[in-house]
Amino acid sequence: MNEIKSTKLMVLRAALVRLSLITMLILSGCSANKTLTESQASQGTPEKLGPTAQQKEAYNEALTALDKKDYAKAEFILKDLNQSNPELSGPWANLGLIKLIQKKPDEAEKLLTRSLELNPKLTKALNLLGLIAIHDRQLAEAESYFKQAIDIDDTYSNAHYNLALLYDIYLQDINKAALHYRKYSELTQNTDEETLNWLEQLEATLR
Repeated sequence: MNEIKSTKLMVLRAALVRLSLITMLILSGCSANKTLTESQASQGTPEKLGPTAQQKEAYNEALTALDKKDYAKAEFILKDLNQSNPELSGPWANLGLIKLIQKKPDEAEKLLTRSLELNPKLTKALNLLGLIAIHDRQLAEAESYFKQAIDIDDTYSNAHYNLALLYDIYLQDINKAALHYRKYSELTQNTDEETLNWLEQLEATLR
């Protein structure tokens, strides 16, 4: 088991890095209307804080730039949106994403935290903050972020996977790791064969 665990540990650490990038891209590709509407609802005054048609168009342009890895253009547009309507959570979250891509986790954390102040239910921001917390070895904080994301949306597969990795690699809680690997696998329709194989090995040790 130790030999298997050691090999899997290296694989999972590499997977965590890959997953963090995937998660960032998912955040960058989120629906502009959905993100802006959630922020608007959390503030409670749609007439005052809702995005204009021009702002929605600009936000979509920023997301397109992110997808094309034109981070300078995306950052310019998002900063402009922050100035014109600072109560929208989406631009703050995606600026945080850009700072993560630029390997500036401290700046990313501030921006993502601001997005959560505007919209506490922004699960992708919670998930990214969890990854930053792991990077900083703040494991209890990482666990809290992932759990918050799951409490808001139990179908958010990336948060289940990251929480499983946290329990598996860092906290050595195999029961909880298996639980969240299983949930992740169910949500992704068992398409991740590597995780399924590892889950079978974990569950075998629990019998």
